[in-house]
Amino acid sequence: MTQALEQITIHILGKHFSVCCPPAEAEDLRACAAELDQRMRAVKETSKIAGTEHIAIVAALNLAQDLLNIESKQEQQNLKIKQQIQALQNRITDSLSPQTELSFSADADIDAG
Repeated sequence: MTQALEQITIHILGKHFSVCCPPAEAEDLRACAAELDQRMRAVKETSKIAGTEHIAIVAALNLAQDLLNIESKQEQQNLKIKQQIQALQNRITDSLSPQTELSFSADADIDAG
């Protein structure tokens, strides 16, 4: 069964684009378009880059770099969490393992009081 698509209009650098997407994704797509518009405007205002295509490529590269940085940080956090879980599991295993019995030598001097 094919899901119905909704046509929405997005605005990027003063231009209007009609795109189709599932209705449940329309707000996310609008938010993505707004983020792209903001990034492209920033590139246009802070550089000497001319041409919408070139501005779009630079903005896309900036977004890709941000994504890679976030993914790298996420991987580092996941590794740290896995290490912490392993340490906790080891502590639990050690706590639940049978206690070693204390043995006393018959020669030991135990003073009962």
